[in-house]
Amino acid sequence: MPTVKRQRDATFLLDCRQFSSLRCRCPFRRRCRFRRRRRRRRSPSEPRCAIKPHPKLHHEDLDAYRVAIEFLAVAATLLAQYPRGHAGIADQLRRAALSIPLNIAEGYGKRGRDDRARFYDIARGSAHECGAILDASKVLGIVNEETFGRGKALLYRVVSMLVKMAG
Repeated sequence: MPTVKRQRDATFLLDCRQFSSLRCRCPFRRRCRFRRRRRRRRSPSEPRCAIKPHPKLHHEDLDAYRVAIEFLAVAATLLAQYPRGHAGIADQLRRAALSIPLNIAEGYGKRGRDDRARFYDIARGSAHECGAILDASKVLGIVNEETFGRGKALLYRVVSMLVKMAG
């Protein structure tokens, strides 16, 4: 049998400790530790937790960073096409393509204008190096025309943005 509480206005309410699944109506509503809060209904696409699944850093908002990551994906597909015997050029492309977004992110985190410009210049140099590797790969017959054009277009966008950012 549930215990009953008498409130000031002589109405009987259930004891919240025994019926914790019900909404708490005890006289100490604000201080009651057994009170269950009413939850807001969420849409099926909304995540269960209030915290975002992964926090976003500020350098991820830069267009140059996004395009550099897109080129890194193109370079990864290109690296899968390299035949045996071209490990040197493949390793050079892998390191240079990865260097572009890493230097953009590191430069964005620097406070001084000169430091920031130095990292953007290093990223620009890596982008030029990737362009030269693409040219060499085309001459060697490793890259098809579609991948070559897409890679060059992305590198052109990255370099033009980095020139303006380094100012």
